[in-house]
Parts: sequence; structure tokens; C-alpha cells
Amino acid sequence: MIYDRRKTIEKLLLQKGVVYYKELEALFPEVSFMTLRRDIEWCILEGLAVKIQNGARSSKLESE
Repeated sequence: MIYDRRKTIEKLLLQKGVVYYKELEALFPEVSFMTLRRDIEWCILEGLAVKIQNGARSSKLESE
């Protein structure tokens, strides 16, 4: 379940470039806000994203 959720977040980052916590809360209503924050932190630690206010931005955007 955690793997599926993080893969979904990763796909959103690649497709949209930016993901906000509000979007993730709507997409995963059964998951707490703190869990979503940890998922975003995981993406940042994996080098997939950069933290922005209220969400994350794809690290791929920086290299372009």
C-alpha cells in the first residue's frame, strides 16, 4: 500500500511537475496528513522532488 501510494505520488510529480498536499489529501482520504508529509519527504530524500510551500516540485524541472 505504501509502495503504491508513493509510486502514484512519483507519477504525479513527473506528469504535473508540482504536487500539493491538498491534492494528495483528496486523492488519499484514508491517509493522514502526516503520512502524506512523510511520503513527500521520502520523495525528497530519493531525489525525486524538492520541497515547496504546501507541497513538492519535481526535481526533474531543475535540470531542464
